[in-house]
Amino acid sequence: MKLWQYWELCLAEEFWPLSRQQVDGVIWRWLYSRNQFEAKLKEWSNGGDDAFYEQKARAMYNGTFLSPFQVRKRLLRILKGFTMLENALIDHENENGHGATTAAAAATSPWLVSGNMQMFHVPI
Repeated sequence: MKLWQYWELCLAEEFWPLSRQQVDGVIWRWLYSRNQFEAKLKEWSNGGDDAFYEQKARAMYNGTFLSPFQVRKRLLRILKGFTMLENALIDHENENGHGATTAAAAATSPWLVSGNMQMFHVPI
């Protein structure tokens, strides 16, 4: 169970910066003009007292939170993680003679919870 949670955590750690880059900034640009965003940013950062947050939020608004290299690196790690999951599910199906694994079966499979989880190690 712990290795499954570790695998999930590794993917989450790769996803959240992409979300900041690809989702939050886009939503903010839809909602606020640059001037409106700067005013909101002062509110969100306690009147400008949190320079670190302001810098991070501005980068998200501008779509520069991650460099193109960082985006590619994170996407490749996510792809690797899902490929590992897919291969583990295929191996499990072949060992037990089952047909294709559904998302529901994967979510409830005792094999995923208690089986050999070494294959899910996602090096970061």
